[in-house]
Amino acid sequence: MRKVSWLVLVMAVLAMGVVAVNAQDTHQVVDGVLYIQDGRVNSWDVAAPVAVYCRFDYPDADDVDYSVLSSIELLTINYADEGELTLSVDAAQIDAVGETPAENTLIAAAGGYGLYRATNGSLYVVGPADASGNPYIFVWNRGDQNC
Repeated sequence: MRKVSWLVLVMAVLAMGVVAVNAQDTHQVVDGVLYIQDGRVNSWDVAAPVAVYCRFDYPDADDVDYSVLSSIELLTINYADEGELTLSVDAAQIDAVGETPAENTLIAAAGGYGLYRATNGSLYVVGPADASGNPYIFVWNRGDQNC
């Protein structure tokens, strides 16, 4: 019985080690900066309350390098470090505001987060304030960070 208990304990420890290794495989350190490698646009912002993803369609099956933006999704990060879809904005909604609007323009909002197009053409997300009263703001240009 004692051997079985030790065997179960050893197997449990090994299993936890495998889970820990798999969790670490989604992260990478480059030049001292930790990146989350799951396809999010804000991959270096490991404390972000929301993950920003650009989704693409591949209309030409023969050319896997040719893609067209289909949507931008915001997934709110919960306390279990899991993402919950908060906002999905399709390409038509993004295109409707134009490449360089006359003023910063809200494209869509939900769950306290908004996706905007700036007058210089960049996109940005604004989220609720943290405990210090600072809102979450993430800015990027189309073509940067695989978006």
